[in-house]
Amino acid sequence: MSDQCIDLTADSSDSQDARAPAPSIDLTASPTNTRAPDAAKSIRCVATGLLFATTAEAQQYAAETGLTSFAESTEEAAGAPDTSRDAALAERLAHKESSRAKPSGAAAPDTSWDAELAASLTSRDPTASDAALAKRLAARDARTEGDAELTAKLSGNSAVDTSGDAALAERLAGADDAKRRRVEPVAALAKIRQMLTEPADLARPDEAVKLYPQPDGWSCGYRCLQTIVFALRRAGAKYGAALVPAGLAAPGAVASVYDIQTAVQRSWDRGFDPEGARRTRDRLRGRFPFVGSREWIGCCEACVALRCAGVRADVKGFDGRRDALGAEKLVECLSNYFQNVVGVGSDDVWGAACLPPAMVCFGGHNRCVVGLSRDRLIMLDPKWHEPRLQFMAAADLRHHARQWECLVVRPGIATRPLPTDPGADA
Repeated sequence: MSDQCIDLTADSSDSQDARAPAPSIDLTASPTNTRAPDAAKSIRCVATGLLFATTAEAQQYAAETGLTSFAESTEEAAGAPDTSRDAALAERLAHKESSRAKPSGAAAPDTSWDAELAASLTSRDPTASDAALAKRLAARDARTEGDAELTAKLSGNSAVDTSGDAALAERLAGADDAKRRRVEPVAALAKIRQMLTEPADLARPDEAVKLYPQPDGWSCGYRCLQTIVFALRRAGAKYGAALVPAGLAAPGAVASVYDIQTAVQRSWDRGFDPEGARRTRDRLRGRFPFVGSREWIGCCEACVALRCAGVRADVKGFDGRRDALGAEKLVECLSNYFQNVVGVGSDDVWGAACLPPAMVCFGGHNRCVVGLSRDRLIMLDPKWHEPRLQFMAAADLRHHARQWECLVVRPGIATRPLPTDPGADA
């Protein structure tokens, strides 16, 4: 290899160096003439050994590193080298040169690894690490190629099940609808008595039984409880004194649907019917409050609200799937209630002046029972806007459902805590 020194700090015409002139390359030449002379194949940095194909590349390198000693070389330049770390290297090399010029007493710099570093720089292949890098990138892509599927699975697992939320939202729709409105009651028993053409045992007195029409598809249980509470208010002052503090009645009126929900929730909070409370929470998915919702209630919820007020309400259940005479037993139970034969001579018998209606629940709907005639229940349905005469015998009950519940109210206000299980006798 034949090397000749080249000074890149100035062109040959402007050099003020006092040394003997050395062969040089004119760095001010036109950009189109930037190849090394024909006798040389490259330009070599004396300090680092890097080869450059053109003087422009060598000049740029000199500007970046501050190195000025270059020579022509017959070696072929391998292409643009990686010079990202050469500035730091040049700084260390300059520091080494200045240290060598210090007095002999000065500590010599540590140059133990300079030879190895210089060798690595001169032999550096700019593409040597490309294969390893490509391999690492391929491995990374392989690790993430299943991430889209995994993300979809995780999203599916963490998503909230909203399959029934449309119907649930319908039940929970705003507080400005019928659940806060007080429905105007309609006198019922006097009109039913007028339509009767045969003997019947009825609730009493006539003016104490009113129909609370249901303006929607879910509040039947609340309307039936309003009918019973209205009748109890007419049964004596002691009932009003118990019902008003419990939120089931107000001066001169019965509770609204919202107030009844509050009373039911209060009874649950006090330990009444924990299983019924859990089922309601499940229906509401545990994410929405019962009070203020459109959640329906049945005999058990009405019972615990009344018991929490001290009213002696009882619930009886009949299962026609296990007992072929279940419907007949329901009719018999209510027949005894309206004929006042339950515990004759005891405190369980209402007097001749007062007898509240009963409540039955079957087929997903609540109705009031206002009397009995020839083993047929006389119904008062909150779906009606006006009272009608409707009978239901045991066969009719079996036609509508296979399970039934009924609620009856015994006379008197309890002076001791009542059972929290609505199926236990009060």
